[in-house]
Amino acid sequence: MTTVLGARILIQQKLISISSMTMAVPRLSVHFMTCIVNITPTYSWGGQNYADVALNANTKQMKTIEIKLYQFDELSEEAKEKAIEDYRDSNTEITWASENRDTMEKFADIFPIKIRDWSYGGRGEGVSFYFTADDTIEELSGQRLATYIWNNYKSDLFKGKYYRHLKDGSKRIFHKRIKSQQLTNKGRHCDWINAYYSGITLDNSCVLTGYCMDMDILDPIYKFLEKPTNANFKELLEECFDAWIKACNADVDWQNSDEYISEELANNDCEFEEDGTKY
Repeated sequence: MTTVLGARILIQQKLISISSMTMAVPRLSVHFMTCIVNITPTYSWGGQNYADVALNANTKQMKTIEIKLYQFDELSEEAKEKAIEDYRDSNTEITWASENRDTMEKFADIFPIKIRDWSYGGRGEGVSFYFTADDTIEELSGQRLATYIWNNYKSDLFKGKYYRHLKDGSKRIFHKRIKSQQLTNKGRHCDWINAYYSGITLDNSCVLTGYCMDMDILDPIYKFLEKPTNANFKELLEECFDAWIKACNADVDWQNSDEYISEELANNDCEFEEDGTKY
């Protein structure tokens, strides 16, 4: 027994449609050359038999195609070039864009400025901002500006140098030089990490967000503190944004380089056809 879907039969001189019915198949002939299946069945429906219904169905012959795949390092030089160009054309988003922006926004939160607009990686790049402090602060320069920055932004620009974790992790230790964090395991509170930081030796490594772009945007300020120039406060902050733009563009250039793309394709176990087309 089998089931026929979508059959149309003549009952009591009326043409009706049925979605399915049970049938007994007395004769079955299959013509493979023309891919036409001819069935002459007898239907059993409602206790009565209905014969002489012919069904024709087109069938498709299945094919098996074997494709030899290659790792990136196994491709020819020409195929590698195609794979690299295809990757470059299809990956237009900047990998570290979010981290770059976080650094810029944290920088703007610290200093007395508001950002209007910004862009990098093309024409019209730069950071447009305005000063929110009064003109006397904006026009500070030289040693007076260096002293002002040290007195007002030292804690933002420098952190105590990390020395070590205290051995006792069974409890939180309260001390102005210790930063504590409690570990959790499946929602349960566990031991404490008590990290000791120096109150004398200072560190300026990635103090804004923990991302390396912090160093680039703050570098002009660190250099200014070591050797003050005639630049006023606003001009110094403009130098910081210029350094940030330059570092962001370097990120974009590296992401589009053959070396970076080759490493990405090789390290992620991508597979390719012989001509370099990604599978």
